[in-house]
Amino acid sequence: MLVSRMQPYSLWDYYATSIGVGVRSLFGGFQREAAARIINPLSYPRLMEYELTLGPLGPLDGMRVLDIGSPKLPSLLIARDGKCELYTTDIRDYFIGATADFLRRLGQGPRLGRDLHLQVQDARHLTYPDRFFDRIFSISVLEHVPDDGDSIAMRDIARVLKPGGVLTLTVPFSAKGYHEEFLTGPVYEREEQGRPTFYQRYHDIDSLHRRLIEPSGLQLVKTTFFGEPRVPFERYWNRIPMKWKAPLLWAQPFLGRLFLKELAVGQVGAACGVAVVLRKTLD
Repeated sequence: MLVSRMQPYSLWDYYATSIGVGVRSLFGGFQREAAARIINPLSYPRLMEYELTLGPLGPLDGMRVLDIGSPKLPSLLIARDGKCELYTTDIRDYFIGATADFLRRLGQGPRLGRDLHLQVQDARHLTYPDRFFDRIFSISVLEHVPDDGDSIAMRDIARVLKPGGVLTLTVPFSAKGYHEEFLTGPVYEREEQGRPTFYQRYHDIDSLHRRLIEPSGLQLVKTTFFGEPRVPFERYWNRIPMKWKAPLLWAQPFLGRLFLKELAVGQVGAACGVAVVLRKTLD
């Protein structure tokens, strides 16, 4: 059975929530994070990713939902609606103070620690019981887990998902083949002394199945490739120095609407990312 698709939030929902909470928090204790919510409310690929991950989750009323390390704007909107118990996580604690402040500005402060939980979790070793969550989503996270940690994470994520539960995720995709990217210096929670540090991997169809789908043991419901079938805008956008494009950051979601598309089978060569919907079969 396929997952019913809904689009719970529009571009305007994300955009207005980000700017609104940023303005209300600008003179609090998290001014830098608040300013970022105003200046860069919605990055170029994120709206497409949010739609492809949150939509297939279906209605969340009364459910227990886990966010594995995603950007925190979707969690703000889900929490604002107040219809589910939400666990928002990351491998580092950087987000907890600012996100808690944003939630208080949205009138959700009394729910913190009750049915809104902001926690440090490693997706490879989740501390939750088996079969704990009805829905799980992870947006552009698993590609950053080094070595075989992404496969380990998929097994543990599947462990905490209830039978009949749904997992959605996005990762980068490259039609040119699987490859990995390394950076100099610290990356998230780690740093390799004397050598480049792993940053992320780009999947091809083989690695997508071998590293993520198959280790999970979950049933594949849908795979959606997305990218720029006509104009490779993001390639040129990323070459512009930040000091020049900073005044235009506000326009990214509108540019994403213009250039980023869900791709047909014959257009996979233009894909920059892939969204996957998985379901845990009933016992």
